[in-house]
Amino acid sequence: MMKSANPKIIWHWKKYLFIAIILLVSIGCDQATKSIAQQSLKGIPTIRYFYDTIRLQYAENTGGF
Repeated sequence: MMKSANPKIIWHWKKYLFIAIILLVSIGCDQATKSIAQQSLKGIPTIRYFYDTIRLQYAENTGGF
């Protein structure tokens, strides 16, 4: 007879898979918004909304991680 997989092991794999998917989606969204910002905001003046409550301004972090 074949043994069935331990439910705790299956739970751990599902948990790690879920975490990996969340990380990949987060990194993908981060890269997509950076690309959109670079294409849309680079070289133009600051865009202000609601009496300067919200500002869209292109900036680069050259000393990042």
